[in-house]
Amino acid sequence: MSYVIFQSFLFHFFLLTGIRQTIAVSLVVFWGYDLILDKKPVKFLLLCLVAMTFHSTAIIMLPFYFVCNYKKDYLGKYIIAIGASVVFMLFGSRIFQYIPLGMFSNYATSQGIGSYTFILLMLLIVIATGLLDKSHYLKIRDQRDRNIINGTIISEVLISTSAVLDVLFRLGYYYIFFMLCLLPMLLKSFEGKSAKIVKCILYGVLLIYAYKLNLQYKFCF
Repeated sequence: MSYVIFQSFLFHFFLLTGIRQTIAVSLVVFWGYDLILDKKPVKFLLLCLVAMTFHSTAIIMLPFYFVCNYKKDYLGKYIIAIGASVVFMLFGSRIFQYIPLGMFSNYATSQGIGSYTFILLMLLIVIATGLLDKSHYLKIRDQRDRNIINGTIISEVLISTSAVLDVLFRLGYYYIFFMLCLLPMLLKSFEGKSAKIVKCILYGVLLIYAYKLNLQYKFCF
């Protein structure tokens, strides 16, 4: 499962081409998340500032500190995320005409990655999570599990904007690691034959998508 997820979510391509951002992600996600759980905002802020010296997009992780420490849960977040994703995919080009891009202004002429299949795949995962959560089939043990779900939702919304502006795909990758942790949670929501069927379907969808990508990384000298 780990290898299939690694291939399907473009990590092999991203980690080999986005070296600076990979370093930033390793700092604010893998180290910074511990600081979030320990409620150390000053250290987390300083870590984000250090990560920004490698890649300025690391600032996108700052709001996650407040998301993780907000105790109340709101099921409407799924509807908001799904609605926002659909709006960005359908009307994103018009929306970004009125939003100042600041440091990303050089990317204003970008046509987006056009990876609607990938965006749809993530959207389906969010929808499935919302349905299982609402029906109480999703086994949520503590706040950490909630953080994984919230991180997944943020990742989907950010990556959906990349259909218009490809640089925003980089923003979503800070949160996509939470989606990788979410998939095993979804599988544990099923038991017996249902679990096997769902697992086979998930494997099938991810393998087909990974095969259709047909990405080849080549060294050119």
